[in-house]
Amino acid sequence: MKDCAREMLDVWSSDGVQAAYDIAPSLVEQIEAEIAALKRQSEAIRAVVRYLEQTDIIVTREPPSGLDAALPKERPGLIVEAAVAVWRRLPSTSGDCVKVEAVLQELESARGIDLGVKQPLAVVGTVLARATGFTKVARNTFKYDPSSGDSKRAA
Repeated sequence: MKDCAREMLDVWSSDGVQAAYDIAPSLVEQIEAEIAALKRQSEAIRAVVRYLEQTDIIVTREPPSGLDAALPKERPGLIVEAAVAVWRRLPSTSGDCVKVEAVLQELESARGIDLGVKQPLAVVGTVLARATGFTKVARNTFKYDPSSGDSKRAA
């Protein structure tokens, strides 16, 4: 970005007051054109951010303090481990259903792990939908089949 104020002062000191006065309108036009261009760019960036906020696209972010960020390659394993841990603590009358919210709470509260994404519930749901032993039965609810994985459950 051009320093128009500096340019005007340089003209004033080298060519006098009249020259500075004469150049002022063109400098103001340049500044206003740059402002308009910057506004268009910021509006475009804001539009992209609004779009991303309303989609299921995963956007990474810094984890809250006190939590460790999970690396993308580690996430599926950590999520499945947490889901099985939640399942193990379920009463035997619960129907073997694990809630996505409970898995996320297990990761964050019990294990101190942040997935580092904008929509962690969507990530947990996607991983469990693809994981062996888990079947989606309702929104954010998965049934776990212990015969396909670890079946040690708390009594």
